[in-house]
Amino acid sequence: MSQRPLGERLRTALRWLLLLSLLGGAAGALVVRDFLNRPIADEGGFRTVVIPKGATFDQIMGRLVSMGVVRDRLLFSYYVRSKGYAGSLKAGAYQIDLKSTPRELLEQLPGGGLQ
Repeated sequence: MSQRPLGERLRTALRWLLLLSLLGGAAGALVVRDFLNRPIADEGGFRTVVIPKGATFDQIMGRLVSMGVVRDRLLFSYYVRSKGYAGSLKAGAYQIDLKSTPRELLEQLPGGGLQ
């Protein structure tokens, strides 16, 4: 039984690693896309969420999760941060349509709530 040279084995291992990385990235992208485009809740209606003045980003995320407005805290937190909105979420009372998506929810939060 002859062994392949070390360089060839390394190239094969790197090809497999690249393939698995690409597949993992594609699967992750599909999960994020599904999360961002799926309505917040299966039932319709509205939910009022009050964000108190001085609330931190983590407190706001906790409030949104506890009120059933955000299904996945980790994904939504990453999405908010990636869009640069983590520091611009405003205190106020928000009337959240449960048929809206996380993308649409993020459009409401920097506005400051109901007038």
